Amino acid sequence: MNADLNIDELKEAFEQTGNPVFVWYAILNTASHNAPQPVWVRDYLHSMALKMVDLFWSHPHRNEAEAVGKAFGFGGSGKGQNGKFAEIHKFDRDLLFYNSVVGEIARASKTKPTTLEWIYEHVAKETLNVSAASVRRAHLRFTKLKHDANQLNTSEKP
Repeated sequence: MNADLNIDELKEAFEQTGNPVFVWYAILNTASHNAPQPVWVRDYLHSMALKMVDLFWSHPHRNEAEAVGKAFGFGGSGKGQNGKFAEIHKFDRDLLFYNSVVGEIARASKTKPTTLEWIYEHVAKETLNVSAASVRRAHLRFTKLKHDANQLNTSEKP
């Protein structure tokens, strides 16, 4: 992932998507900063440990890698569906669009009044020839994600 998300944003992304890669980013993030693992990460690791032990005792060991991957939340999305890593690449791309929109909003508010639709069009032209609709969807998704993460952070503090 190109951009660092804070722990609350990673938690919200994991809860919204179920993509375990967000948990692994949280583990990397906290370990890199010598910070304690959040409870939701420990809960995930505990549930994965239980699944691994269960697999050891109950699963015929023919397709071990596939069984472990599915137990950890990878694969099994169905034929023609994106894998978890492809979802992260899309997430990363959308985050780039969101940050571009936020940066453009900050610049535009200092120079001249403009509309959000103009900003979507401008960012779309500045990036890899994507549509303004793609930029709009990414911006709205991340606006909601950040809002939900902020609410989560506020509600968990005493």
